[in-house]
Amino acid sequence: MQTWTAKAARMAGLKEKDIIALSVGFRRFFPHTGFREHQRVPLWHPRVPFVLLTSQKAGSTLGVAWFLHHAGLLDEARRYHPFAHRYEQDVLLRTPEYFEGLQEAVATRPVLKLVREPGTRAFSSYLALHTTEVVAEENDHRQTLRRRIAQHAQLVDEPDGKISFGAFLSWVAAENHRRLDGHEARQVNQYEDRLPLGLPEPVKLEDAANALPAIEDRFGLVRSSASQLEEFGASPHYVPKRGNSSMVEMIVKEGLELPRPKDIPSITTQMLADYPRAHEHLLTAYGEDFRRYGYPTYRR
Repeated sequence: MQTWTAKAARMAGLKEKDIIALSVGFRRFFPHTGFREHQRVPLWHPRVPFVLLTSQKAGSTLGVAWFLHHAGLLDEARRYHPFAHRYEQDVLLRTPEYFEGLQEAVATRPVLKLVREPGTRAFSSYLALHTTEVVAEENDHRQTLRRRIAQHAQLVDEPDGKISFGAFLSWVAAENHRRLDGHEARQVNQYEDRLPLGLPEPVKLEDAANALPAIEDRFGLVRSSASQLEEFGASPHYVPKRGNSSMVEMIVKEGLELPRPKDIPSITTQMLADYPRAHEHLLTAYGEDFRRYGYPTYRR
């Protein structure tokens, strides 16, 4: 959601990359509070019988598009911008009295939250630090994150130096998640403990193909087809996982080249159990997610 800092930056003529970098840096010292925590505002609409919470790197593109579809706004959103989050941030959340309506919605409607297996999500966050843009775009905010991780791991501070997945997890485990950007922070938000009707009901991204149609049936909504759900989840940030599993140890201990290769394996919590230090950092960093949303830790 665009804040007064972003508005001021636009008025000053800053580019999108500079605005993002400014926002990420600013939130280290002045984190969002309440429903704006980590800039993933709960979604509500008069035509949708539930409230939906999402987190970055946890199927938020799918969740937002699916929600807009049931609100009857997806076609309008696509005309506004192919990326559903743009309409969400620029239009829906700026609707007059949106937050007043949200207060009533969370007190009267079921609250669902789309969540993702923490180890898989952490690896997705790590991969986002290895894109072509990190190399090519001056002042990309992820360059600052890479420097912070390198300093934490006592690595040589080189713009294109390798950073291991283990070092990333160690850094996240040592950080104050309230002051992290939502792409690296845990999924649990503080306001979830204060919702009038209790904790949100988790909807696991790994089972979305079954879980979302089941929710539609439950609330009397028209069922989405498998092809529709696939289209809802299409994102320019998605990284196909098809690499050789023999790369896992190298990624955990040594790190990827920058930019990352095309063929990347999947890395999950269960796989990280073979690397005790990295696994322990994962559980420290995202322990609340494991506990709150019922994912196994594979602790040995």
